[in-house]
Amino acid sequence: MLLRRYLKDVLQLRRHLVEALILMGFISGIQLMLPQFIRKMLDDYIPNKKLHEALIYFILIVSAFLIRAFLVVRRNHQMLNFGYRFIHRLRMRIMRQLQLLSSRYFDKTSMGDILTRMLDDIMNVENMTTNSLLSIITDGLIIVGVLVLLFRMDWTLALAALCIMPFYLVNFQFFRGRLRKRYRDIQQNYSALSTEFSESLSGIKVIKSFSLDEFKSKKLEHYVGQDVDMRIRTYTMNAVFLVISEFLTILGTALVLFFGGYLVMIGRLTIGEVVAFYTYVGYLYSPLQAIVNMTQVIQRGLTSTERVYELLDISAWPVERPDAVDLKSCQGHLVFRHVSFAYDTTQEQTLLDINFEITPGKMVALVGSSGSGKTTILNLILRFYDPASGAILLDNSDIRDFKIQSLRHFMGTVLQEGFLFSGTLCDNIRMGRLDATDQEVEDAAKAANIWDFIQGLPDGLHTVVGERGRHLSGGQKQLVAIARVLLRNAPIVLLDEPTSAMDSVTEFQIHGALSRLREKRSIIIIAHRLSTILSADEILVMQKGRIVERGTHDELLSLNGFYKQLYDLQFSEQEKMFKRVLPIL
Repeated sequence: MLLRRYLKDVLQLRRHLVEALILMGFISGIQLMLPQFIRKMLDDYIPNKKLHEALIYFILIVSAFLIRAFLVVRRNHQMLNFGYRFIHRLRMRIMRQLQLLSSRYFDKTSMGDILTRMLDDIMNVENMTTNSLLSIITDGLIIVGVLVLLFRMDWTLALAALCIMPFYLVNFQFFRGRLRKRYRDIQQNYSALSTEFSESLSGIKVIKSFSLDEFKSKKLEHYVGQDVDMRIRTYTMNAVFLVISEFLTILGTALVLFFGGYLVMIGRLTIGEVVAFYTYVGYLYSPLQAIVNMTQVIQRGLTSTERVYELLDISAWPVERPDAVDLKSCQGHLVFRHVSFAYDTTQEQTLLDINFEITPGKMVALVGSSGSGKTTILNLILRFYDPASGAILLDNSDIRDFKIQSLRHFMGTVLQEGFLFSGTLCDNIRMGRLDATDQEVEDAAKAANIWDFIQGLPDGLHTVVGERGRHLSGGQKQLVAIARVLLRNAPIVLLDEPTSAMDSVTEFQIHGALSRLREKRSIIIIAHRLSTILSADEILVMQKGRIVERGTHDELLSLNGFYKQLYDLQFSEQEKMFKRVLPIL
């Protein structure tokens, strides 16, 4: 099943493959001419001293092998063209698949496992496709041609040459499944090793600050040790497999020499015929041994192919409706109607009967303790997940009626941690709208109150921010993320604690930027800062997946309920500071 699917994918590039196969046929045919030349020389030209005929035959053979050399170069070019195009397609299929998969998959799957499938497994498939597949096809053609010639020359000697084949098959069958399983175990352990190594690099500051160096080193050493042990055991098993195959090859060759010598002694074959036969047997056993030697590459490649197909077979989720349409325009009128949701059917519901409405030009703040369901609401709007029940309406239509990409085109998002990509500040802001001009990027930076900082940099907007924006502070990264949303100019803006990484002064500057952002836009913000909450048109107070209170800041305080408790615990000191700083601003 796995091999059939792999070959089906391979045959999608059959134009290059067919040409390579035709070339392989000519190459194999020319190669099979050499033993006949040897037989002719030993049985006819040398004994009868036919120098002129021998010279002509020699020139023909040399010319044929020169043509063969040209055909080999062309064949290799076509096979490499085919192999790398196949791998390119496979990589792009994986990349598109990863973009379609739900957040649930990324929540449950380690980054090390994903990267191993994307990089290491693809490399194994590449080695099998570009190298082993070529050799197997070429060697297979030679084996078929040799068998035909052997039986035409002497069927009894041909049977002697083939008598070891059953032992070849038994040897191959015995080790194939065992090696495949071991290679799969190696890949799974390598995924865990990659995850551990990635976490150790990403969390290096935490590791150092908590003196976890030795603990993490021992944990990494555990996976490295397992990798070494698994590889030694696997390669030792593969070595035993190869030694047995090599012994069978030598045994078969010896049988041919012994029986062939006997046939010469009784006058049934000439010396030239036996030498030619022996050469053909070399053409038979050498490809067989080559295929055996490639078993390691093939088994590793098939194991990786299986892992790649496992990733490709995961159903995209949420699933778009068959009749979903592109969202052409959007006012930003959002309605949650009896929405409930659980991340896992075995867990308690994260959201229970959520109802609220937000119209363009309004800001709704979500307030509540950690785990109350605030971020889940944003995830549902973005369709990272779909509700278990109820509906989310956009301009009076269920958001599931629209294609996901077109829906997200009308949304701008700032996460709790402003994520930046490798590249320049300009590149990162322009990701809000890829066709934006430099002037529009500059205007967005000014609106986000980061322009003064950018002007102070030697390269301005073209300053390289480093991987994940490591050259910037947390607050600066968040300002860039806000500039990106301002440039997008989307009618719906989702903000997940955007001021959490900022100092108090920067927070109030962003408060002004958010005020400009509110015009004709629907804004939903998860807020832990009082300045943001006070500017909201409505505050939704969440507890254990439910909206337990709603209203303005003053209305909620007057209720003396859960919001008042949160205010007393979190916001009272912020309000005093807000009153001190506001006159200065």
